[in-house]
Amino acid sequence: MSNWDGSTESGTDTRHNVDVAHRAFAMLVCARIFVLKCLLEKLPSDTDAETARRRWVLVQAMPPIDLATDIFVAVFRSLRGADKADPIDFTESMLKGVKDILGPDVFP
Repeated sequence: MSNWDGSTESGTDTRHNVDVAHRAFAMLVCARIFVLKCLLEKLPSDTDAETARRRWVLVQAMPPIDLATDIFVAVFRSLRGADKADPIDFTESMLKGVKDILGPDVFP
């Protein structure tokens, strides 16, 4: 595999880069699902699926500004010290709870 400067990476470097990318992606997904779950927990119980989806889009497009930093960034940073499997395990457990909050029709 050639790098931008013409040099080649060893298999170890490539594997390390893949591991770092997988970990970062797992942290990113975990942060997003965490914020989604928090949002759903705060919505009134009679909120319909369309309203819940619309609010989720708005939270992503216009995160709350009363914090010193973006909510997604704050959660992502809090996961830095976690082992690689922790964000994956946490995300799986949160996803199970998300459907229970407003039902399976909100985010099929």
